[in-house]
Amino acid sequence: KTLVDNAFYCPSKRSLNWLKLKKDYMDGVGDSLDVVPIGAFYGKGKRTGAFGAFLLAIWDPENEEYQTVCKAGTGFSDEDLSTHYDFYKQRTLKTREHNYRVSDKMAPDVWLEACQVWEIKAADLSISPVHTSAFGVKADGKG
Repeated sequence: KTLVDNAFYCPSKRSLNWLKLKKDYMDGVGDSLDVVPIGAFYGKGKRTGAFGAFLLAIWDPENEEYQTVCKAGTGFSDEDLSTHYDFYKQRTLKTREHNYRVSDKMAPDVWLEACQVWEIKAADLSISPVHTSAFGVKADGKG
């Protein structure tokens, strides 16, 4: 998007004449998903002492299992992370539930009870060799 009349674009050069406009920068554009946190990863740095990221899944009613979609650690305020930690620290599990379909490559630090639904916004969805949602539907060995 040009902000100045007769502006020109210079590759590899930053300028306030042109700004990148992505669909996830705008409300009402992009996809949103209803997901369930089933795992958490401890925070590092300024997030030490709380969860810094969450393993998110969707429910597959056909197979009666939670299948992972993503690991989310961005977009949370410090207050969000504190609130989620306070809520989930009483809802951790000793082991993974039998109906949590998770790749060994994506095992979280802590397993969580599947007791909340979050709406998240995504710019795009892509095929993953790690996450288990829709595994094998679009590409063999990928979700």
